[in-house]
Amino acid sequence: MKKCLIYTRVSTVEQTRGEFTSIDNQERICLHAIALKEEENWQHVQTISDPGFSGKDLNRPGISKAISDIKAGLYDVIVTYKVDRVSRSLVKFYEFYNLLQEKGIAFYSATQNFDTSSSAGKLMLNMLLSFAEYEREIVMERTRDRLQANFERGKWGGGWVPFGYNYNLENGILVPNPDEKAVVDMIFGLLSKGYALKKVADHLNESGYRTKIRNQTRKDGGTRIVGGNYFTSDTVSTIAKNPIYTGKIRHNNEIGDGQHEAIVTEQLFNNVNLKLNGKVNGELSNFYERDEHVHLLKGLIRCGDCGSLMTPFPSGKKDKHGNPYLYYTCTDVVHHKRRSTCKLRTLSARPFEKTIKEFLKCLGDNKVILEGCIAEANKGKGKGLTRIRSKVKKLEKQVTELTRGIKAFSDFLKSGEPIPDDLRADYRKQVEEREETKLVLEKLNVELGFREREKMDSTLIQESLRLFDKVIDSLPLKDQKELMQLLIKEIRVSLVNPDNNKTPSEEGAFISKLRTKHIQVNVILHELPSLPITYDNGEQKFVIQSKWLPEQ
Repeated sequence: MKKCLIYTRVSTVEQTRGEFTSIDNQERICLHAIALKEEENWQHVQTISDPGFSGKDLNRPGISKAISDIKAGLYDVIVTYKVDRVSRSLVKFYEFYNLLQEKGIAFYSATQNFDTSSSAGKLMLNMLLSFAEYEREIVMERTRDRLQANFERGKWGGGWVPFGYNYNLENGILVPNPDEKAVVDMIFGLLSKGYALKKVADHLNESGYRTKIRNQTRKDGGTRIVGGNYFTSDTVSTIAKNPIYTGKIRHNNEIGDGQHEAIVTEQLFNNVNLKLNGKVNGELSNFYERDEHVHLLKGLIRCGDCGSLMTPFPSGKKDKHGNPYLYYTCTDVVHHKRRSTCKLRTLSARPFEKTIKEFLKCLGDNKVILEGCIAEANKGKGKGLTRIRSKVKKLEKQVTELTRGIKAFSDFLKSGEPIPDDLRADYRKQVEEREETKLVLEKLNVELGFREREKMDSTLIQESLRLFDKVIDSLPLKDQKELMQLLIKEIRVSLVNPDNNKTPSEEGAFISKLRTKHIQVNVILHELPSLPITYDNGEQKFVIQSKWLPEQ
């Protein structure tokens, strides 16, 4: 069972307008959308509402409760009438959606084409949210420019005020805190004598010293006190390796002279860091860099020899530029080392990822393959579309006629003539009938969209794959990885003998040479069945298997 939360919202302005999308109607339509997903075991478990609240941000009691429940893992799917019910701000919705992704929860918009329980829905929603990401990037770019300007002037870049200093709001400069400065001197003095980090932390705690106390502003505008904790080895190490205590400031990978007063000398700082096996001077910033080697196909590759997943695994070797060689290694090899009987063992990561990119590019260039695969995938889907469209047209006509009658009554009111009770009753009946008809019409439109989304559009998929080819290499590695996860369900790889395996042994596979290995690769996409393509690595060509070519 997939537990579904329905979230509804209507602003005070929308309430005063008497708009059709009331809280109750939003819930009814969402319930209808969940019912259409019955085969996928969707079940409604709760509805949370925010009546009379603006959608400009996420500071609302209902959405706050929903977020708390989401963090607790109470739901599998969040269902709303439209995306803007969560927030009218794309940036705020982006924050909400990131939380859902982090918790592995799907988002479903009942009246829009956003269903992140499917890879196609994720792709469409991510395209929308790219605008929000662009807006965030603009803000970040301006922030980076401001931080760079502050760095060039020797001013601290902001964040938590470091232990040992206070911040002067008037001139934007750090000034030593006398009590904390004495503790910093003690830390560097003890470390320079060879004391271990834990011994220094224990000495500070036994002497009654605690970490810096700060006032933190909460989202609701209130404040809370944080800090005042015991020192640990980590907090002592962080202080010891921060060049700010020598009068320096850091921005990205650069260290420069700051306007603030130093607490310790550079000689003492360097001496301590050498004892801690750290780096000194300008190289110290490298200590804070993370080793992020993104594997684009992590979790997608399965060894065709032993059936195990292939996981990123470091080789320990580096190229002439100092970059590590990246590999995917069969988990059976990881666990059993030389005792493993797996024949494939490892794949060189970047060359293999490049091969998969070429494969996906090929799909966008060949409409024959796409249409054949999509025709196979569309069998039995989209049933009853003609019947639903006919009902929609009929109901739209009824709504138009009822609206015309209601307008006629409104015109009669303007004439000032007395209105009989039976005419008033007829008017109320027409208004009620129109609202009920609009509700049924909205439900049918939800069902129509659901049935239409079941059927794949070869043109849309082809254009998406062409866009993929243009965009993929320009994206950051983490975004490339997300796009791969959206498109690909699984990749099976087997070691083959090129002399004995001139053609793939199973439909949808291709043969490729990866350095010294000849491998057979089968790519399974989320939205398409196995794709019947062979790949000639020698000439960089993909070839359609003959059974999928149009009949002569």
